[in-house]
Amino acid sequence: MSSPNAPTAGTVTASAGPTAFALVARKRDVINAHAYTSIHEALLRMDVNAVGALPVWGERAHWIAAGGVVPTEEGERAHADRVYIGIVSSLDIAAWLVSLPQGANIDDAMRKTRIVDVVGMMRESRSLWIAPSSAEFVGVMEPLAKGLHRWLIECPAPSGNPTDPGVFRLCTQTDVIRYLHGNPAHFPHLAARLPESLATLGLANRPPSLHSVSPRTPALHAVHTLIKSQVSALAVISDGSHHDIPEGAFVGALSADHLRNADVLRKLAAVQPPEAYVVSQLLADAGSRAPRDVTARADEALGDVLARMVNSHAHRAWLVEDLGNGAVKAVGVVALTDVIRVALQAVVEDKHA
Repeated sequence: MSSPNAPTAGTVTASAGPTAFALVARKRDVINAHAYTSIHEALLRMDVNAVGALPVWGERAHWIAAGGVVPTEEGERAHADRVYIGIVSSLDIAAWLVSLPQGANIDDAMRKTRIVDVVGMMRESRSLWIAPSSAEFVGVMEPLAKGLHRWLIECPAPSGNPTDPGVFRLCTQTDVIRYLHGNPAHFPHLAARLPESLATLGLANRPPSLHSVSPRTPALHAVHTLIKSQVSALAVISDGSHHDIPEGAFVGALSADHLRNADVLRKLAAVQPPEAYVVSQLLADAGSRAPRDVTARADEALGDVLARMVNSHAHRAWLVEDLGNGAVKAVGVVALTDVIRVALQAVVEDKHA
């Protein structure tokens, strides 16, 4: 499998087992945007459709497809006049926004700047992986186990008529986790690992430092930390300013999901001085846009943690330890990437059993 910086559909082959189509069979067609869509319109599209990223397309005669992509027959039929050239996420837009000079007209900049101009602000959006619906399940899992968050899957026409145009659907890490969780009979080696603890499976390792902020951290500084660290979430840790919550307690998370709303980003960039708008206010303004935070302990079974992540639509589980009086402290994070890496080992064993 090639690097995420050189996406390719041609290296993913068909298989008699589960295919990429199983992951997206019940999903809607991809929500995308033209390269010249304004940032304002792109954010509206993300917010209304509850998505954190939009594949970006342009006219075939004027744009080069994402590097290394080998189009399939159904992909060519899906959009004979267009090619996908990249992907833009809420973090790309946030990175662009916080780079604007102080005093800039935020509304004007959002309406005049094209999303193609912010593709690549974050590392992952510099490439776009595309696979046919017949792609081998293991082949789809491999780059996701290395940190890729999403694929574009080229699917046959819903009508079933092979001459009708096909469609594209987005396959995410969450789709893979949900499929694995919902079909344990297909993966006996994985099912055998589900009762094992996170620690036993090597999923409870503590990082030297955990990317975190406090509720009173200026929101602009927190977003700068997200971007500089190239992570999609920060733990929010109490600084002891609230008398009911001890210092060091885990109180939530700030993630890319909180940043897909134009009003939130507008306030993030416009409030002066920046210290006047803090993380707790941003989280309140973003409301329920982000999934509920999931916590886990090192001795918990993978199956139990996986079920909570699926049911909460969470992209990670924060590894915690008791702090006393019902409070917990965050000591690590179990990302979907980590879970898929463990699952991939088991799925490969099933494949060769």
